[in-house]
Amino acid sequence: MIVKLNKVPNLPTGFNQFQKLSLETRAIIVGTILLLITIPITVWAVDKKSQEVSIESYAANCTDAEATVNWSSTPGCLVNRTVGWNTVSYLVKVFYPESLDPDKDGFTTDQEEFIGTDPNDLCPDNANEDAWPADLNNDGAVSGLDIFIIIDKFGTQEGIAGYSSRYDMTADGAVAGEDIFRIIDFFGETCGGGSGLPFVRPHVTGTSYSLSNLPRNVDFAWAACYPQCGAGNYGQLGSVNSGSSGSISFSWTGITYKVLMLDLECGLFYCPHPGTPKNVNGLQTNLTNLYPNRRYKLQVCYPNCNTGTILKERVITSPNCTGGGGTYSVKLTRNNSQELAKPQVFNLSSTNYTFSGLEASTPYDFYVYSPSNDPYRVYKKGGVTSTSDTCILTETQMQDLIRFKINVIRDMNNLSAFSADSNLNSVARLRAQEIAQLFSHTRPNGGDVGGLLTERGIAYAYFNEILGRNNYKNDTESVDVVVEDWMNSSGHRGAVLDTQHGFSKMGIGVVKGSNNWNYFAVIFIKP
Repeated sequence: MIVKLNKVPNLPTGFNQFQKLSLETRAIIVGTILLLITIPITVWAVDKKSQEVSIESYAANCTDAEATVNWSSTPGCLVNRTVGWNTVSYLVKVFYPESLDPDKDGFTTDQEEFIGTDPNDLCPDNANEDAWPADLNNDGAVSGLDIFIIIDKFGTQEGIAGYSSRYDMTADGAVAGEDIFRIIDFFGETCGGGSGLPFVRPHVTGTSYSLSNLPRNVDFAWAACYPQCGAGNYGQLGSVNSGSSGSISFSWTGITYKVLMLDLECGLFYCPHPGTPKNVNGLQTNLTNLYPNRRYKLQVCYPNCNTGTILKERVITSPNCTGGGGTYSVKLTRNNSQELAKPQVFNLSSTNYTFSGLEASTPYDFYVYSPSNDPYRVYKKGGVTSTSDTCILTETQMQDLIRFKINVIRDMNNLSAFSADSNLNSVARLRAQEIAQLFSHTRPNGGDVGGLLTERGIAYAYFNEILGRNNYKNDTESVDVVVEDWMNSSGHRGAVLDTQHGFSKMGIGVVKGSNNWNYFAVIFIKP
């Protein structure tokens, strides 16, 4: 805001020792002006002479600062979503019956006789004794060395140099990929475990397994373990007969997962405690009572999510709402308050709410609480900035407000009020129109206000004129600022509180110009 003071040239005769100053109030506004005005308007309480001027009617022209809070979804709607995962791999082992595999090394007697190992001896006594077919180097364990050995024999077959039945794990006359996978099936196993060795040990992501092309009408033992089968502890055990088809199929109960949902949109300090994770058997579950169209973090854990392993973690979005029936509650706070207090507005059946009577152009935090069945759980946290106050007054109302404020100031200084004069008001209004074209105490025609008073037949002994302009959008603010600036200027303050020249009448003119500029002219005279 730039305040410019200018002397008025060439005062009338007899007035040469009374200096008058003009005021130009230029409100240079960059960005948003914060207009903090309380409505209804309250100005200068006067008690001494019981002067009261009611301007409550002006409040009808004013709009409080407000803020509208919005959130998406049908009020009261909660949705479901089915989620699945396949991260868990069970180790499955299938064992031949002792009648087919007396040494329990995972190979039948017929297979071992073809391969050339001892069907009744599980572990070799030395490096030259072939006891366990999968143990190619006869060290009592299946390791990477055994895998490298059989890879070296890959592609050989009966009748071709280099073939040996010792490396033909499937006893089919050729060393191929299936033979390599048979060795890999036993990788990490030792022959001294004491519980027997499976002939297959796949890793399965489901909870069932099937095999075919087996000996018929034979009972097979099986085990399913997670994450690994320990020595003497095979998790879930069972047996199944291959029947006349020579095939088996079996299933087991999966581990009990802990499934935890974390709300990602409820706000940093207001996320509800996730509570006890859901216990789930299987590879999917139906999640219920979710907020619609909302991001959640899914955690699948074993044996728990705090000290165990998080097997699966991903962000999911709940589906949109297709129903409704509940309500929301809303709270508005300032300064990012972390205190979870009760809502201020209850039972809203819409997805927005407008708060009024706020401080203008001020940031607020809002909290939307969940449907009425859980009123203190935060559904959404966000921020919103209130609007500015607006007061649109007529030019006459602005003139009345200036008159009231000036007379209150005089009363506070034990001076009598200026009387109104309609003719003087007309002159002041003309001057307000003129300064909208040329902001100066010199009129556009080169004259001054004294000559204008004479032209209009208004007699005076002394006169004074104060001027102002600004471009506040809020009309009450515009009046407040111009009067305040006048009172902060010694020359203008002297005119308002004059005791030397006996001013008793006051004329006021206000003109609203273009681009929100308001122009003010006040003329004081002593008749």
